[in-house]
Amino acid sequence: MQIIKVKHNQSLADIAIQEYGSIEGLFLLVDDNPTLNGITDNVFFGDELQIRDKTINAQMKEYLVPHDIATVKGARGEGIGYMRIGTDFIVS
Repeated sequence: MQIIKVKHNQSLADIAIQEYGSIEGLFLLVDDNPTLNGITDNVFFGDELQIRDKTINAQMKEYLVPHDIATVKGARGEGIGYMRIGTDFIVS
């Protein structure tokens, strides 16, 4: 296992995708970190989390690094799961 520090505005989902290459990594994060109660818990800048030496989706994990895809909410206004109301879709 290794220890990582949470980046500013990073969520558990961001970390799961970044570290494991899959949203399924959320369950590993909760299982390995006793301070977390569930997959919807908030984490804060500087929190330390244990990460397994495991990859769920190697292709995704490898893709994120050289393409500099943001896995931090609001980091560049683009990245995983980013959509803008009124631009990408219209709420009616």
